[in-house]
Amino acid sequence: MHINFKKRHALAVTFMLMGHAGLKAQNVVDTLKMLTGEIKYGKVLDLTNKDVQFIHQGETLVYTIDRFTVDKIIFASGRTERINSTAANPVLGGTVEPNTVAVLPFVYHDQDVSASDAGTFREKVQEETYQFLSARSGSYKYQDPNTTNVMLNRKGIDEHTIKNYTYADLCKALGVHYIVVGGIYRKSNDRIEARSYGAMWGNCDWGVSSRSRTTISRRKDYRNEVAINIYSVNNERVYTRRRTAILMTDESYKYALQYMLKRSPVYNKR
Repeated sequence: MHINFKKRHALAVTFMLMGHAGLKAQNVVDTLKMLTGEIKYGKVLDLTNKDVQFIHQGETLVYTIDRFTVDKIIFASGRTERINSTAANPVLGGTVEPNTVAVLPFVYHDQDVSASDAGTFREKVQEETYQFLSARSGSYKYQDPNTTNVMLNRKGIDEHTIKNYTYADLCKALGVHYIVVGGIYRKSNDRIEARSYGAMWGNCDWGVSSRSRTTISRRKDYRNEVAINIYSVNNERVYTRRRTAILMTDESYKYALQYMLKRSPVYNKR
């Protein structure tokens, strides 16, 4: 079901002109039921493998809604189409395996970084955390980040919708006993350094002549603050720490992160 832009716009204008009361009377309102339980009323313009093109009732703006966040669509005709059935794909279902740990993508705050780069960095630190924890064999088992992210995506849970779930919900959705939630908060500034070098020459009767040379260099300093929280399937916060990296380098956050992970209850100390 694909509708070109001109037809979409015409439908949007028609939809607005019909008005709220008229829509109800003529039964032309489509209903979106979200996985979170939210209900949206309006008009479905298009449905693809990735998203739903939707106009809210009484508006003309076309919204793109992630398909994986929609439970079902009830069309004005009365037909219902299941998109992500909560019965077949329950958020809270599944078996929780003891001593299993999942690492969520990290929160990342840096005013100098674009949204796309921040998304890449979130998963980069998630992978680094997983690699550090899983490097030691022991009683804890760590879920591969790719598995974690696919499972979250299938359930319509992302950085925007995750606030609709408790940590117990997330543990059950991933089938793990513990989840690691972390954040990197970064500020950077340019530092300019000037160095002078002097040399003596021309030792003559009236004294020693000298000349100096000044070099200017520029470097970027980073202030990396790292936070770690670990929650259990009982929705209990079992560990929380926050630490600022000592060094001012780009990757100094790793040392602060590893320092806290070594002292966490989900680190295999043997």
